[in-house]
Amino acid sequence: MSDQEDRNIERALLDASRAPLWKRIKPFLLIPLVMLLIYIGIKPMFVTMWTTESVAGTYELHGKDGRSLVITFLPDREILMAYREESTGYLEVAKAKATGHMATHYFGPFWSIAKDGSMTTPFDLRLYFNDEKPAIVQIKIEQKYTSQEGKDVFLKTGESNVSVLLFRPKEFRFDSMWLEHKPVDQALVAKTIQLLDMK
Repeated sequence: MSDQEDRNIERALLDASRAPLWKRIKPFLLIPLVMLLIYIGIKPMFVTMWTTESVAGTYELHGKDGRSLVITFLPDREILMAYREESTGYLEVAKAKATGHMATHYFGPFWSIAKDGSMTTPFDLRLYFNDEKPAIVQIKIEQKYTSQEGKDVFLKTGESNVSVLLFRPKEFRFDSMWLEHKPVDQALVAKTIQLLDMK
């Protein structure tokens, strides 16, 4: 091989190394990458509606400091929430309407929490473990009762927010607290509704 041919080969290799990355990748390697990006972006557009019936029951948390939180999911997308402080006697109860959809599950612990069936961005991707199933839920407060004005734990009447709620087989996460699943206490439900009707 002549010196000229050696220089030509070296120049071709140098030119190839300077080429943009997309020109150096073989076309057959790009196809799976493009398919994966399309899958991740489009899958959240096909949503599964979330309903209160799918998680029906009461979820409770009783703290050692005497504070307790009880949330009951009822049919017709209704939620009853009650917060109580033993030390002060403070009580707050609220009735809310909840609408939403399940997060999109890709595989393993990978989920997308894209809102309203929009395309997924990198900011929407999350990892959830231990049988956690996330739902994107809008909660709107319809009625509220407080034993003391100006000390709100829940939103005010008419206000709403969108939250990612996490469910396990026997637990539910509200804000950063895990509440334990219990059978619905009909007496507590009736008492809560009675308090709300007094307002």
